[in-house]
Amino acid sequence: MAQKKLPTIVVQVTGGVVSCVNSSIPVRLLVLDADTDGGDRDRIMEVNGSNAYVHDYMLTGPALVSGGLISDGIEADFVADVAGQVDAAR
Repeated sequence: MAQKKLPTIVVQVTGGVVSCVNSSIPVRLLVLDADTDGGDRDRIMEVNGSNAYVHDYMLTGPALVSGGLISDGIEADFVADVAGQVDAAR
């Protein structure tokens, strides 16, 4: 049976901080971070009874590439390449 391709999101984290988010299709991604110390007070809210620093990503357009770095956005080829590498390593 052929495996169905799933929408995929790649979240890059550097030093414990989300540095870039890319997806294969338009998506909304909510990241709830329990570490609220030093966070922007406007982005700290109660979710499921606990405070969380909320990162709300709306990936609806293409990612921009500048100086070899990819910005947040839809970058289907990059996401497919990352997923292929992860799948091959299993």
